[in-house]
Amino acid sequence: MLIGLCGGICSGKHAIAEYLIQHQGFQLLELKSRSFPQIADEPEDDRWLHASEFTGKERSQPSQLSFGSAESLLDFATKNWQGLWVTTDIWESVTLDRFLQRPFFLLVSVDAPVSLRWQRFRERSDSNYILCCKYTIARVKDY
Repeated sequence: MLIGLCGGICSGKHAIAEYLIQHQGFQLLELKSRSFPQIADEPEDDRWLHASEFTGKERSQPSQLSFGSAESLLDFATKNWQGLWVTTDIWESVTLDRFLQRPFFLLVSVDAPVSLRWQRFRERSDSNYILCCKYTIARVKDY
């Protein structure tokens, strides 16, 4: 079984993957090269959203496998379809369409309250401020 977790930024995808890995015996399948969204609208502004990382200290290294492409990840999962696999690296609809053709694939959409997502976002970004429409908006807690 391969579970694909999708959802908005800071919605809790990695928290669910952590639970599946630590308590249900799943193994993480990751892509080696991932691009992360830029926070600001201005091209010269170099602030990027930090990647969330799995924090499970007791998790051993063999529970994580990395692949160069989504195609190689899917090929591995197809050959080992009876294993317990989880991924959070489904970014394009073309990739999703390929995964959905497999009968052992389950897509789970993850969401969280806006206040919790904002808190997670602040913890992962370099600044407590966000640029919107070329104006700096004060912190949400200030309102």
